Amino acid sequence: MSELRREALVAMASGYLRRYPHCDPRPLTYQETADLLGLRRDQVRKRIEHLREELLDAPVRGLEGPDARKALCEWFLGMRLIGPRDLDWLWHRPGRTSGSQHEGRHRESH
Repeated sequence: MSELRREALVAMASGYLRRYPHCDPRPLTYQETADLLGLRRDQVRKRIEHLREELLDAPVRGLEGPDARKALCEWFLGMRLIGPRDLDWLWHRPGRTSGSQHEGRHRESH
């Protein structure tokens, strides 16, 4: 998985990755993810959809449908391919652009 796709996935799944009592077990919308990363909604959607398409070609089942954000996040969590440590990576990755209004809320709770 490319770093750009990983960035979008970890941001979208950030609520799942925060520790109790700050967890929010739902995927962020494309717009919420874009706001968090300082990107456009279409950039995030393309990254996530390309990642999903690669998995469907693999073939990974259960990611079909018009909006498979939840299944995608839960598949990566279930396979232990992303976890709470990825939040640290997200906030401290090289070349990261300065934060959004959501960063503080997400960052303080891991």
